[in-house]
Amino acid sequence: MRIADDKVKQQFGGLNPKSFTHVEYFVPRTFGQCSWGGLGNVGCARPGEAQRPGACFTVIRDAFPTTRMHELGHNLVSLKDDQFCLKKHRQQRPHICKAPASP
Repeated sequence: MRIADDKVKQQFGGLNPKSFTHVEYFVPRTFGQCSWGGLGNVGCARPGEAQRPGACFTVIRDAFPTTRMHELGHNLVSLKDDQFCLKKHRQQRPHICKAPASP
């Protein structure tokens, strides 16, 4: 991410991506050998809390808008993937699922 941040600074007159609370990084689908479509850090900017520049990021590998929404959802609330689900078809809206009962 440092390389991407440096490129932004070069191309946009010193604009610092870390001055924003939420930063999205888009990488090619061929990036790495993983199967994930996106990553986002969890609970870094909950609604109602003070802004924290540079606190949140997402990394997006696929083309589904629902992936972007899903990963941003991780930034906004403290939900794990088993709690924040996508409906059967990616074109539909994501929704918050009831967390499974602990064994």
